[in-house]
Amino acid sequence: MSYNQDEDSEREGAARHLAKMLLGEARRLALQFESILTLDAAVFHEATADLAALVEGLRSQAGPRANAPARGEVERPFDSGNTESFILDIIGIFPEGASVENIYNGVVESGAAMSREALTVRLHRMLRAGKITRPSQGHYALPRTPVTPFRRSSM
Repeated sequence: MSYNQDEDSEREGAARHLAKMLLGEARRLALQFESILTLDAAVFHEATADLAALVEGLRSQAGPRANAPARGEVERPFDSGNTESFILDIIGIFPEGASVENIYNGVVESGAAMSREALTVRLHRMLRAGKITRPSQGHYALPRTPVTPFRRSSM
């Protein structure tokens, strides 16, 4: 099937958008893998080997072009529009609460340009808005929603 130049451009744009989104998710997964490492190194190595095998399988399906060197573009996984959701993802990795250092490291590893001071301001705004809680000084957690038990009604 032959595509015209506009269709090719649209397909490439859609592919780039999806790739950018998936790379952001991959960075979040990397943070979660780091959490596994802190819990059990053997499980971490097993899980990362499985992940590497999946990626290698995808690359072999795609053929020789997939092995070509990547372009020199720097992808930013989020912009100011979804910074808070990314911060919430990082905090969610730590059920008992994430330190500012944990959150900042996650932001830096993602490639985002955010200073520690800007992060602190953002965390305080999110705290005031009720999006996060502060279980202890310097630690932030997701708000816990009360769990209501399911009750059967007798008929």
